[in-house]
Amino acid sequence: MFKFLEDLFAAIFGGKAVAPKEPPKPEEPVRGEPAWLKLARQEIGTKEIAGAQHNPEILGYFRDAGFPEIDNDETAWCAGFTNAMLERSGNAGSKSLAARSFLTWGNEVKKPYPGCVAVLTRGDPRGWQGHVGLWLGESDGKVSLLGGNQGNQVSIAQFPKSQVLGYREPFKASKSRTMKASTTQMALLGLDGAVILESQSQISAIGDLFGQIGVTIPQFLLVSFLLKIALLCIIIYARQDDLNSRGR
Repeated sequence: MFKFLEDLFAAIFGGKAVAPKEPPKPEEPVRGEPAWLKLARQEIGTKEIAGAQHNPEILGYFRDAGFPEIDNDETAWCAGFTNAMLERSGNAGSKSLAARSFLTWGNEVKKPYPGCVAVLTRGDPRGWQGHVGLWLGESDGKVSLLGGNQGNQVSIAQFPKSQVLGYREPFKASKSRTMKASTTQMALLGLDGAVILESQSQISAIGDLFGQIGVTIPQFLLVSFLLKIALLCIIIYARQDDLNSRGR
């Protein structure tokens, strides 16, 4: 309504209506975007080298992702690139070169935002193959991703939105006493939270995994049970500690 009145006033008194701002283009940085996306933008244009030579920049992605033994740029590297950008920005990656490994990494994102990790299917939706990149936007039923190994290079490319399996973001460690207490308890249990267990939900997931293995190997059922009991103790202790710290 106010926009209509402004345009009408401008038409009557000879003023000029202010043209609306155009939305930023996908390749243009946006203020406040996550550090890993900023780093990824700087890599746009990095390409594989045909033949016996291999691009040292791509080998650097493998190294920073935790796979220094890979010495060629023909190995699928979309997950390696995404992991490298996360690690370089101080965030733990998925510790895997499988694109779909990101489906169980970090936290789920209900509403995608520039820089969140998008996991796509490739080929059979029920298979193991996939693709991963950093979400920039979507239009006309397609999502724009900044990713590695897109046309054998780091680029911005579009994919059908129907291929998206999920959106994820790095697990954000809380500074609350609850998280500190939980971390302390995990350490006492001998669990490496920095590398293997980045959230309480992952402890539960590992417990479920041992439970599934226990169907054929009964000894794993006990491990599953103990893990879930440990998780319950962690949560009860941490929440009680939080309440005590607030005088409740």
